[in-house]
Amino acid sequence: MEGEDVVFYGKNGEECEGFIRAVRKAGFNAKKIRDDAWMADFASTCLAGGALRWFENQPPNVQGDWRLLRQALLKQYPPANVDQDTTERRSSSSYGYPTEPTPAPAAAPPPAPAAAPPPRFNSPQKQRGRIRVTGTNGHDYGYLTEGKTATTSNLGAMANPPGQMQFSFTPGAEGALFEIEIENTQSPQSRRVLGTHWANPLKATLSDTDYAAVTALNCSGSSKLSDMTWSGTKESSVWSISPTGALVPHLENGTVVHTMLYDEKSSSRPYSIDLVLDAAKFCQKHSTTYWTPANLSFEPFCGKSDLGDKKTA
Repeated sequence: MEGEDVVFYGKNGEECEGFIRAVRKAGFNAKKIRDDAWMADFASTCLAGGALRWFENQPPNVQGDWRLLRQALLKQYPPANVDQDTTERRSSSSYGYPTEPTPAPAAAPPPAPAAAPPPRFNSPQKQRGRIRVTGTNGHDYGYLTEGKTATTSNLGAMANPPGQMQFSFTPGAEGALFEIEIENTQSPQSRRVLGTHWANPLKATLSDTDYAAVTALNCSGSSKLSDMTWSGTKESSVWSISPTGALVPHLENGTVVHTMLYDEKSSSRPYSIDLVLDAAKFCQKHSTTYWTPANLSFEPFCGKSDLGDKKTA
């Protein structure tokens, strides 16, 4: 875990302890060691593999608070042979003299394994619902809705949207990226999807200054059109979803990117939802007064909407 790049894969407890030390060292060097939100955001950019998937299933208050996050990490990745170490410490007194060993209690019969709840989104059937936006600061920013934002995207988050946007998708194979369609579209002649529009054309290697807006794309054949004036790349097959409904944005090549929310404070416009490669470095460069890391979650409709029944009485 030495060096400039810190990556935690979630292999075992020893790696977890080294990761926590490395995050603390990075926070100390950045003079942010007492800033639990900054520490948590930095730690989130260092996760990969199983650790990343575990993190995406954690509640927002754990994701945004280093004190809670490190406790959850240590619980998820305990040290090896913890029972053996405890037994050895108890087998002798504090002065080093051996004591009479305590007979081990009779082993209780193992409990019957509890049946794991089935994932909510592993069905090949189409899922319909809406998308909630929450900040890692614990604030609920409402739902995605139509409306121009500060980044000129044609949709953003709003606490009490005048109209409810409906989204749908069909899950693919585990880990496969998919498109999210916008159902109650204002342009019935074309198919609209929830995609990303990058400010600049994507290169082979992204820099920490690259950013994109989450926006609606009009799809006709292989072409993707956006209302925005940015000259960058537009992508649509960029989403994956956890069993709990957390939407994870990617590049179409599979690289995970991070969600940021721009809060204008005094504006009545929807909150801008943007994507960046490195949330911690983005927050270092830009004012955290207006920017906050955020999470997107899919909330399925209940009843007729799940079955695609659009009939009205």
